[in-house]
Amino acid sequence: MFSRALLRATARPFARPRAFSMSTPLASGHNKWSKIKQRKGATDAQKSQLYGRAARDIMVAVKSALPFFSVVLSWGVDAESAVGLRACPRRTLRLRSPRRRADRAGHQLVTYEVMAHGTVGMMIECLTDNGNRTIHRLREVFNRHNSRFATVGFMFERVGSVRVSIPHDETFDESQEKVVDTALGLADDFETEPPEDGAVEIEFRCKPQSLNALAEALRDPALPGEVQSVEIIWAPVEDSKVEAEDGGEMDEWVGSLLEDLQDVDDVWRVHTTVVSAAS
Repeated sequence: MFSRALLRATARPFARPRAFSMSTPLASGHNKWSKIKQRKGATDAQKSQLYGRAARDIMVAVKSALPFFSVVLSWGVDAESAVGLRACPRRTLRLRSPRRRADRAGHQLVTYEVMAHGTVGMMIECLTDNGNRTIHRLREVFNRHNSRFATVGFMFERVGSVRVSIPHDETFDESQEKVVDTALGLADDFETEPPEDGAVEIEFRCKPQSLNALAEALRDPALPGEVQSVEIIWAPVEDSKVEAEDGGEMDEWVGSLLEDLQDVDDVWRVHTTVVSAAS
């Protein structure tokens, strides 16, 4: 027989744990959390894309071992911080890049020559650890866009490119003159693009061996504007340029092909012989 005291104790409801606060806790609503999740997911995807692109630029600079190595490497570290994401600091990229280089120790920089739509030459730079896989994925894209592997190297030349953005305001002419004067003697040519988002971008081109000196000169803090990119590119020679009007048939063909190439993970950069009909 159980004692009455034991039965009374057993019959009592279990005591609720005491909380430090007597107020009822408030739970976040489903709609609020879904908005936060969507916003965070989009931001994380953008960060991941930026980190990946910066890591590839750094890796290519490390593997290239060319005279312009220091400038290209510095650009690879600095560029992603310029987009305004607080979570993309220099120290993070510095910490990630050695691990990425170790993870991709077997990767090689390979350039594929392509003829698109019968007249457009393309140089596609890829960072790959499996050439057969990369060729297979590229061929799948080319089959959808009337393109094929072909020898088109004669349609391009290797040049250094430095892009500088200058605010398009009342002092633009004076600022442009200062920047151009600084590039004199180092750049072979320059091209000014139409104003966009309150700024004008000027591209200076030079011999590859002059890229280091040109980039350092244009990054002088005393100069107006800001350096947007420093790279060695495949530029079309004059006789191979194909003009395409904005929104025209050729512009749409090439634009669609470039969009599909962006989805191929191994593709690093794409250069074409297409130029704007307005240039």
